[in-house]
Amino acid sequence: IMTTARKNFMQADKIGTYHITVRCVRRSFLQGFDEYSGKDYSHRKSWVPDKAKLLLKAFAIDIGGYAVMDNHYHLVLRNRPDLLKDLTPLQIATLWLIIHPTKEMRKDKRDKPTQDDLDETLLKYDAEVLRSRLSDISWFMRELNQYIAIKANREDNCKGAFVESRFKSQNLADDAAILTCMIYCDLNPIRAQIATSIETSIH
Repeated sequence: IMTTARKNFMQADKIGTYHITVRCVRRSFLQGFDEYSGKDYSHRKSWVPDKAKLLLKAFAIDIGGYAVMDNHYHLVLRNRPDLLKDLTPLQIATLWLIIHPTKEMRKDKRDKPTQDDLDETLLKYDAEVLRSRLSDISWFMRELNQYIAIKANREDNCKGAFVESRFKSQNLADDAAILTCMIYCDLNPIRAQIATSIETSIH
């Protein structure tokens, strides 16, 4: 089966909706009990939605649905470059600093940037580059997967890749495709017997 290069259908400057799948390597588990190692990773199940919730404060991306499974997870994402096009460089820098605070912000444990923080960011980065990143699903997934990998590797006391690849993506071209994909994501935990109903499937 021929596949289409991601760059040919997923572009940061064009609105699109996509089904994203990320799978772990080396028998790693995101959540649940690993019978092979005898370890319980249930506490990890909240990592994906918790980090995604923070990223949504900065990125112009909507989450239509998600499902966190034992060794992979699904997301339905729509990028919204239209929400960023009229923002000033200072506003763009402020959004970027939500996820990448300056050294001084981290040192002082500050959430809100000062003018110096904003000036430092705009000296380091071009505002248009940041504008593009903040509506780019590839950048969103990079931030999410890197966070999960670092956290899991630190916990497992190891190094190396935690996911098979950055992510796999499928373009959802119309409302019917989006609805079908969201139903598929919702039913995944039930089919895997992680939950007995959609109402009790919190991840």
